[in-house]
Amino acid sequence: MIQDWNHRSLHEHVYPFVLVDAIYTKVRENGRVRSRAVLIATGVNEERYREILGLQIGNSESEFSWSKFFGWLKDRGLRGVDLIISDQHGGLVQAIEKHFQGATWQRCQTHFICNILDAAPKYMQDALLEEIRGILHAPNKQTARLLLEQVLAKWEEKTPKAMQILEEGFGRHRRIGLSRPLPAKPAHDQRGGTAERRNPPQRTGHPHLSEPGIGVSPRWRRVDRNR
Repeated sequence: MIQDWNHRSLHEHVYPFVLVDAIYTKVRENGRVRSRAVLIATGVNEERYREILGLQIGNSESEFSWSKFFGWLKDRGLRGVDLIISDQHGGLVQAIEKHFQGATWQRCQTHFICNILDAAPKYMQDALLEEIRGILHAPNKQTARLLLEQVLAKWEEKTPKAMQILEEGFGRHRRIGLSRPLPAKPAHDQRGGTAERRNPPQRTGHPHLSEPGIGVSPRWRRVDRNR
């Protein structure tokens, strides 16, 4: 039954918004316990329903493993992908660029925040987290830039590495989006629960899709844990 579900057809819907990630687990193979990456894709379809599209065991998070996973999803009918959210793992991003040409890639805010906090002393992390959230929840990119400069000035001498990651995230990559409350009704997952902060028409990250605000393009206002 699980295999049937994991190999079901995806032709019934289009999935404009796809979130991909991996978790590591131990599996027993030929009498030995090995570490394997479980690649997971979650999609939000045109009816605003969220569902797990599929999962697959890979040897690593290499471009080859992710390309194989994306090819399998497309063979099952995955189509219409317009925004794809993930961490900044090199092999993953390369596979996304190969298989979803024309789609916008957004760096996961959760991983981005974790990267920053991991570089800061533990006793600073709670206060710094609130500052970062303030930037990401700013109403527009001008306010976000102002808050960013204030945070950099306040924290740069205390935790320079964390501030470097923060500044590069908004500067060089330009893939970090601003989160904003969504005016339309929230999506619901297939079990009937509210899919918090996911609303496809508003381009809703993982764990929430954020309305973009940094790096504006003519078509979409673009948004952006290294491991």
